[in-house]
Amino acid sequence: MIKCKICQKYDIYDQGLCKYCYDVRFYLREIIDDYFKGPYSDDDIVNALGNFSWIYAGYPRFWGYYNAIINTIYHFIMNIDKDYITENDLQYFEFTKVDKRDILIILFESKTLETPKPGLTNTIFKAGKLTQILVKKIRNELITDKHDESNRKRFKKAATEMFGIVSIILTYILMEKKFEDPKNQWLPRKALSVFLTLVHIILKHYNDPEIPKEFSRDLLDEQHSVLKITRDGRLRIMLEMLGLTYITPGKTNIISNVDKDQKSLMLNDEMILLLERLRERRRARVRTRNR
Repeated sequence: MIKCKICQKYDIYDQGLCKYCYDVRFYLREIIDDYFKGPYSDDDIVNALGNFSWIYAGYPRFWGYYNAIINTIYHFIMNIDKDYITENDLQYFEFTKVDKRDILIILFESKTLETPKPGLTNTIFKAGKLTQILVKKIRNELITDKHDESNRKRFKKAATEMFGIVSIILTYILMEKKFEDPKNQWLPRKALSVFLTLVHIILKHYNDPEIPKEFSRDLLDEQHSVLKITRDGRLRIMLEMLGLTYITPGKTNIISNVDKDQKSLMLNDEMILLLERLRERRRARVRTRNR
């Protein structure tokens, strides 16, 4: 049997993907499309985004891509009088070994910048849809006459939301590149191991009334094994999820705690709501396909 183009572990289920990577791709696309609805996005999806803010921090292989997206958004946040960015403004390209053309493609595909019309050679780029949404949210909390505790909490939420949605969008783009060119493109294994774990949880409880908080730590380890993540890499992922690194100091992500035997992990409330929303989207997809 031909194996999945993404994980290269399981048999193909549909469109060149195993059923697990197929679902990851579907869920990521659902989250992204929902987020681009702006003020009409599903709160249960948006509120969970901060749980993914840590995934690419300190991840050298893809840091150039991630940094390019974030810095471009920063430019528009801090330059309130501009709705464009020039090639001269994009000086941070010099601080990454990634090819500049590849960076621009990522900025266009992520909708950080508007994609130029075919045939035009642009040196000035307008803010894309992702940038427009995030700039509005963050400016509303950053530039204000009120600096009370509730304002600070809203600003922190908007900032972590930004890092989270960028992580999800970048994961989707990198998965697509791997799908199109399995031999030559790198896979975001750290990110994919997390999303594969969530997919397995949804599938396991697909017909249950509720998705439970508790799941086996072995499930996460199995995805690490599938993607050949090193022992050291597995430890770092667990520590980041527990908020025990400088990247996520004191803030748990995805999970809320570990049981005393360290064999079970507990999903936080935001993740339960997110997974139940995504499960319903999958059920709706199945119903549509079966008509």
